[in-house]
Amino acid sequence: MTTDRSNLTPNQAKALNALLNTGTRKEAAKAANLDERTIRRYMEDANFMTEYRKACDALIDDATRQLKQMLPLGMDALEHLLTGETISDATRHAAVRTLFEYAVKYSELNDVEQRLDRIEQNLRIDTE
Repeated sequence: MTTDRSNLTPNQAKALNALLNTGTRKEAAKAANLDERTIRRYMEDANFMTEYRKACDALIDDATRQLKQMLPLGMDALEHLLTGETISDATRHAAVRTLFEYAVKYSELNDVEQRLDRIEQNLRIDTE
C-alpha cells in the first residue's frame, strides 16, 4: 500500500511503514532501524498520527474490499457445510450456529445504520 507521505520525514515514513507491517513498536523500531523511543515520540506527534490513522483506515478499506469479493466463495462453502452428504453433524451444527450468529450481527448493524440515517436526516432538517 502506498500513500502520499510527503509531509513526513524520511525516518517518519520508514517508521510508519514498519508500524503497519509489524506487530509491536519494538519490532517496528527494529525493522525501520530506529530507536524505540523515536517510534514512541512519533506516536505522540499529531501530524504523524494523522498519517498513521489514514494508513490504517486504508488497510481496513482494502481488507474489507477483499472480504466482500470473497463472500460468494464463503457462502458456497457454508452452503456445502449445511447440505453436503458427507458432512458430520458437529460440522453442520457449527455452520448453522455461525450462520445465525452472523445473521444476528448483520441485523443489529443494519438497525443501527438505519437509526443513524434517521438521526442524520433529522439533524439536517433541524439545521435548514
